[in-house]
Amino acid sequence: NMPGLDGRKTLEIIKNTPHLKNIPVVILTTSDDERDIAACYELGANTYVQKPVDFDGLISAVRRLKEYWFEIAILPRELSA
Repeated sequence: NMPGLDGRKTLEIIKNTPHLKNIPVVILTTSDDERDIAACYELGANTYVQKPVDFDGLISAVRRLKEYWFEIAILPRELSA
């Protein structure tokens, strides 16, 4: 639901751009439609997260994503620098 360019198209552009394609992409969306989930993974998404409906839940989810991607996951040096 981004203005002008939807998330799947943005994901496709990122994953088809040589200097961007290795950047991990997290899909944060309101959709839990199986077709959306499958399409995003087929386009190269690294994870798909349904946004919590309340603000506190959103903050908690983002905090957990940050902990995973920046504290737990091991990324290639060129992505973690």
